[in-house]
Amino acid sequence: MRPLFISLFVIALLLPASLFAQLEKGRYMVGGSGSAQVSSADERSTLSISASPRLGYFFADNFVIGAALFLSLSNNEDYRWNSAGLTPFLRYYFYTIAKMQLFGEARVGVSSNRNYNKISDITTNDGGPRLGLELGMACFLTPSVALEGSLNYNYAQQSANFATNNFGLFFGFQIFLSELKL
Repeated sequence: MRPLFISLFVIALLLPASLFAQLEKGRYMVGGSGSAQVSSADERSTLSISASPRLGYFFADNFVIGAALFLSLSNNEDYRWNSAGLTPFLRYYFYTIAKMQLFGEARVGVSSNRNYNKISDITTNDGGPRLGLELGMACFLTPSVALEGSLNYNYAQQSANFATNNFGLFFGFQIFLSELKL
């Protein structure tokens, strides 16, 4: 019984060191986040769906550089909005709590928007810069899979005279790979 206890104790001590080995230089991060919502205003319902797949590379321990693709669709009785963008990002994992890792992220990119007014049958195309900051926590379910929750601030220039500022709570997942096999 005593050797079993000692073995389990040693494994428990070594587990945190091996758990975060996937945050080392030379590894890859693949994952993303998404959302779906229905909102109502002026007796009109709007369906909005977005997805943001991402790919990153650890250029140093705990530092990831990569790019995220942003895709969004909103639709109601009067309008349809489509948006797509590319946002390079820099992420830093900075604090460990058990199987959780805190991170901060900054991103800057561009987006293109297509807006269709169903009433007037007019389509407009525009877009502009996208900026974002994120502070979050990755909860590792396995040594290579993490669920994430984060607070996000996003700025997006929608047209020459219209921009959005959003602050929200996001959820996503990441898979950490030692080498990328496509």
